[in-house]
Amino acid sequence: RLIEVEGRAPVFYDLASVDIGISSDLPALEGFTEHAVPAKPLGPFAESWERYVAQARAGDAAPCVLVIGAGVAGVELALACAHRLTQEGVAGKVTLLEVADTALRGIGDGARRALLAQMGEQGVDLRAGIRIARVTAEGVELEGGEALTGGITIGAAGARPQGWLADTGLQLTDGFIDIGPDLRALNDPLIYAAGDCAHMTHAPRPKAGVFAVRQAPVLVHNLRADLTGGARRGYQPQKDYLKLISTGRKHAVADKLGLRLEGDALWRWKDRIDRSSWGNFMIYRR
Repeated sequence: RLIEVEGRAPVFYDLASVDIGISSDLPALEGFTEHAVPAKPLGPFAESWERYVAQARAGDAAPCVLVIGAGVAGVELALACAHRLTQEGVAGKVTLLEVADTALRGIGDGARRALLAQMGEQGVDLRAGIRIARVTAEGVELEGGEALTGGITIGAAGARPQGWLADTGLQLTDGFIDIGPDLRALNDPLIYAAGDCAHMTHAPRPKAGVFAVRQAPVLVHNLRADLTGGARRGYQPQKDYLKLISTGRKHAVADKLGLRLEGDALWRWKDRIDRSSWGNFMIYRR
């Protein structure tokens, strides 16, 4: 019942709730740890990105951004990077790298067409069906010897658990904390877990923020119940959910039922959701 924090004494707890997100680190890829920046956790990435933008604006870094992984996160990030460079007056280039033969395999055809069209309009270059041999200080080298220049290389491929969870003694699935419907860790009733770091054993779902948002009121209720002797509630995630994907500009694409839905109004909706956790919960609840 202690949380060990580097540089200070351990912190005692009666109950603990873990919501530490995921990492998009690619440690198995040669040179990634030394020369690339994972998109998650967000804090270190944001610092590295702002530093790169300042260098690119000053002419001290190549105005070329490489993004590894062409899922929803990678495409949204690549479009955001392209938009930011344009705003800063940097004549830059953004290249999206994907090992599969196609991008955005996890969404409907309508949303995929809309996002690919946005990439074309904003000059984001998609390189699908390629394999990266290594990441270097100058960019990446592909298998076969081709080199791509990058002033910054960003990893947005996959969802990896935080490594230190393996040292906790908690029951894990693929490195994520196993939880039941009440959000408690299966082998430690004093620990709760929510968000991307948790694996819902009763209803496995992909890593998506909508589930963390909807877990929040259940988590608050159950923590209070444990402290006051009340009854816990269970959480049952929905099978399908609306995805709102920003295209960098004040424009967004919606993925729902395979339809092609996009526009400025969707971006404003997404912006309100992202800025308000309570609004986020209520909108997805409907």
